[in-house]
Amino acid sequence: MVDCHSDWSDDRADSAIGAWIKRKLGCDIIGVELSEEQLADAISDSREYWMMWVGRVRMVNLSLTSSREYPADAIGPDVDSVVDVFFDVKNEGWTDIYGWADVELNPFQYTYEGRGGYSGLAQYMMYRDDVRKITSADRDWQWDRARRTLILSPVHADLTNVMVSYLSRCFDYGVLSTYEWKLFKDYALMSAMKTLATIRMKFPEKPSATGTFTMDGSEMWANAEAMEMRIEEKMERMSRPIAIITD
Repeated sequence: MVDCHSDWSDDRADSAIGAWIKRKLGCDIIGVELSEEQLADAISDSREYWMMWVGRVRMVNLSLTSSREYPADAIGPDVDSVVDVFFDVKNEGWTDIYGWADVELNPFQYTYEGRGGYSGLAQYMMYRDDVRKITSADRDWQWDRARRTLILSPVHADLTNVMVSYLSRCFDYGVLSTYEWKLFKDYALMSAMKTLATIRMKFPEKPSATGTFTMDGSEMWANAEAMEMRIEEKMERMSRPIAIITD
């Protein structure tokens, strides 16, 4: 994941999120047995889950060369994976679907009253024959995840640019809306609650001046799980459509 800091306000810094989590767990009123590293882990968990389900999609205009392959760095410094490629086509409608290959439906004048021109049937048969030849060579793309490379096929001389839509590795607090920011913080809080609950379940009793008292580990874990289900459901509703990936 790439750090892409925009103009974050002070309340969107990791230190501010950690302090907010501790306050929500009752810090300064009761003891909160979490280290700064554990708070940082909770925030990291939230970032990872957010990027997995919601993510950040960016679009860039890619200038093409004679090559069929374009490594991730040629697209952008924060590319996680390409999700779509939009080709600049010349077609103007359903009658010109293969205009990019200069194959048109009925390109010639029809026969009129037996004088000149070409019959509609003859042109249609020619069109079908041409389409058969090019359908296997229609513009397509593939994202090679192992090599992190975009592969375009086939390459046409008239194609100079494509619009690439990709999932970014850049997580920027500054681009989150108020609703998204609340979900992000709540997930970090839930993760911290699970860590704290695990500690308290391991040590269920704690000594005090008036005797031992029971920790709330099991109850906190149950509350955290219920909270997790609610947050994940909301995040998954915001997720992008899943593309069909073929190897």
